[in-house]
Formats: sequence, C-alpha cells, structure tokens
Amino acid sequence: MIPHPVVGIAILSLTGRNHPIGRFITDIGIQIMGTKTGIVCVLLFVGLPFYVNTVKAGFESIPLRLENASRTLGAGAAATFMRITFPLTWRHMILGIIMCTARAISEFGAIVIVAYHPMTAPVMIYERFTAYGLKYSQPIAVWLILISFVLFIFLRLLSRSINPHPT
Repeated sequence: MIPHPVVGIAILSLTGRNHPIGRFITDIGIQIMGTKTGIVCVLLFVGLPFYVNTVKAGFESIPLRLENASRTLGAGAAATFMRITFPLTWRHMILGIIMCTARAISEFGAIVIVAYHPMTAPVMIYERFTAYGLKYSQPIAVWLILISFVLFIFLRLLSRSINPHPT
C-alpha cells in the first residue's frame, strides 16, 4: 500500500546518519545507500509480506486437532512442529519464497532511491530505455519475462500439489 519510492526514502531515513538506527548500523560497518545490502533491505521490505501471508495461510490450514493429538501423546512443542506442522507447511514456505522472489525482481521505485548502482534488472531497463531507446531495453525485459514465467510455473505446480482438488 505504501508507494515504492516512499519505501526507499523511509529506508534511507531510518538508516541515515541522523537516525539512531543509522548511526548504529554505520558503527558496526553496514552501509545501505548505494550498496547490495541496501538492495537486499528493499527487496526484503517489499517481498516479505508475500512470504509471511503465504506461510501464515499454511499454518492456519493445519487442523488444530493434529497438533493437539501430538501434544496429548507426549510430544513437546518442538517435536510437534518437526513431525506435524513443518511437514504440512513446507510447501507453503516454498510458495512464499517464490512469491517473495517474484515480487522482489520487479521492484524499481524503492531501489532507484536506495541504490541506483549496483543495478538491478528493472533499473537497468529504465536506464537503457531512457538513454538508448526501446531496442536496448528489450533484451533485459525478455529475461525478466522468462524468469517471471519460470517462477509462475513453479508457483502453479507447487500450488497444485498443496491443493490438488480446488473447489
């Protein structure tokens, strides 16, 4: 819901020299602006909600009676998670990773604010389009389309294995 350039400005504001968080991360040697670390921060910020929502749906889909039965039979919380919860939700976790990645590869607005260089594919498309025209931006666009298509196929296949008979 937040405009993407605002996300970039918020991240830079929080990690700048005038903010306690920014001073702290600078003191421990982490730089955000113009770095791969900054790109990762942006991509996590925009992609993480897709991961969290997908995994949350996976956890909510587990019948509580299965976990309760495990606990009743003497399994602790960790054993119940490893024997019941994780086996029933790992596909949702993979789905969440795919969703997060698919969302992240298309990010432009926040990245162009936080780290124009090193370039991500959307920033490179923009730069090539504005500097050289459509012809020079198309090859990168084709690669992004192919990557997105592969992610979509993985998403559909994995979704089908989670819910083999959708209603």
